[in-house]
Amino acid sequence: MSYRIAQDAGLTAPELISETTSQQRNDLVLAQVHALYNSSWFTALGAIVTAMTFWGAYLVYTGDRSVLIWAAMVHGTQALRLFNGWTYQKDERAWQRMEVWRRRFMGGLLVSALVWGSVPWFVLPTQDLAMVCLMMLVMLGMGSAAIGAVVAYRPAIWTWLIPLLLPLPGLLLWHQGPLHNALAIFSVAYLGVNLVFAFGQNELLVKALKAQFDNAELVAQLRHQMTLAAQADKEKSRFVASASHDLRQPMHALGLFASALEKRLAGTSEAPLVGNLNRCIESLDRSFNAMLDISKLDAGVVEPQLQSFPIRDVFRRL
Repeated sequence: MSYRIAQDAGLTAPELISETTSQQRNDLVLAQVHALYNSSWFTALGAIVTAMTFWGAYLVYTGDRSVLIWAAMVHGTQALRLFNGWTYQKDERAWQRMEVWRRRFMGGLLVSALVWGSVPWFVLPTQDLAMVCLMMLVMLGMGSAAIGAVVAYRPAIWTWLIPLLLPLPGLLLWHQGPLHNALAIFSVAYLGVNLVFAFGQNELLVKALKAQFDNAELVAQLRHQMTLAAQADKEKSRFVASASHDLRQPMHALGLFASALEKRLAGTSEAPLVGNLNRCIESLDRSFNAMLDISKLDAGVVEPQLQSFPIRDVFRRL
């Protein structure tokens, strides 16, 4: 299989995912969902502290106990998400049920975003500028802080940022007023900037994961080729050993015939030709012996012993 390397192609994350094979797409989603669960712990703890600080300060400052309804919803959602993350970590076969865990994470994320996005319903009726600014600070901060936890999976970015931040400008515009209109415009711009940033980070992460899968596949192919090369080398050594052994028998027979012919033609003018024939047979026999020795070395049957020798004897025979 072949596909373009992400860094060279300049493709977006959805195009990269669409170009991968079915197995690679499954592996990519598995890695993304696993990253979602691994990065959600610190974000969840930070969200708990932020929520408690916000509703506590709001309750002390305004005395409005209706915020406790929101506090119960947000902490209940956080508890369920923490429990879901804990059960995921305990599931030894989670990779086989990754689609189930993906749906659970996305469902919890959507509920959490909706609960956080409902904050303006509790704060805006007060018409208190300090509380409105605190609410915006908390909501915009939560939107940015949680990007790192959802950036691994593109649908999670939409699921988190849109329900969290989109209701805010609508409610600000509903209450009208120059300040509310300015804050609404600012929140929309902030939402757009966060979406662009999150999608950019997601593309970088997808490219990195795809490059990792590319490298893993290349390593697997290289190992397969090395295995085939090792098998071919063993087959070659086995063939050389077998061929050398099988051909030596006819060579011995040829040597016997040449010796008998040498005795019969001794003292005749054809005797030197028989002598040359015997030398050729001896040289060929040495070649077969060398091939057999090489095959033994390749097969690891014998261990070579390095030593010095006069090279002129080798050239003399040649």
